Amino acid sequence: MKNIIPVSTGAFVLVIAFSYCLSDPAPPYNFDCLKSIDQWNQVQGEWLIEKGELKCKPAAFNKIAVFSEHALKVPDWYNISLSAKGLHSAQEKYIGILVGYRDKANYWLCSFRQRERDRATVGLSRITNNKKKCTISIPLKRKPTDTVRFSVENHHSPMFGIKIMVDGHVIVSLSQTGTISKRFGVCLKSSSIIVTNCGVSGIAPR
Repeated sequence: MKNIIPVSTGAFVLVIAFSYCLSDPAPPYNFDCLKSIDQWNQVQGEWLIEKGELKCKPAAFNKIAVFSEHALKVPDWYNISLSAKGLHSAQEKYIGILVGYRDKANYWLCSFRQRERDRATVGLSRITNNKKKCTISIPLKRKPTDTVRFSVENHHSPMFGIKIMVDGHVIVSLSQTGTISKRFGVCLKSSSIIVTNCGVSGIAPR
């Protein structure tokens, strides 16, 4: 991985890689990804949407759903944001957002895991042929709560970039040459966690 500079700020540990100049949002704006389960491809596990909430049944350890490429024309620069609830009751207090998804063996995985004693971990991994090729793991001071706001920004031109945010704070940022797929998805490890307010917004470069 390139252009990764860790910076300690006390309450949060940030990794800042690339400075993006952003202007007004580009279409779409806060596109609702939880209108229907038909918008999603169920890669692993069984998924359903009830009353605007994305849930998975207790089948398979890693549960993955990928948003259909036909359901939305994703711009080159975009943000995926969601809220997850049920952390208190979940054995695996984990939520993942997949980006650059090619198939179930090749993608980037942005993850949040709440731990005990005011600790959490934010991770970024590249999965290639079902193997982790690159991994960043950043510790985070965060009191255990039942919900978390998790989002990922993606930039596809002229370099591709990934920026991971938790509760509105940037935790990890990465930039590299090349391009990645615009397909994205969600990964859960517990059926107790429920995804709410999942949306996509375009981001226009200045």
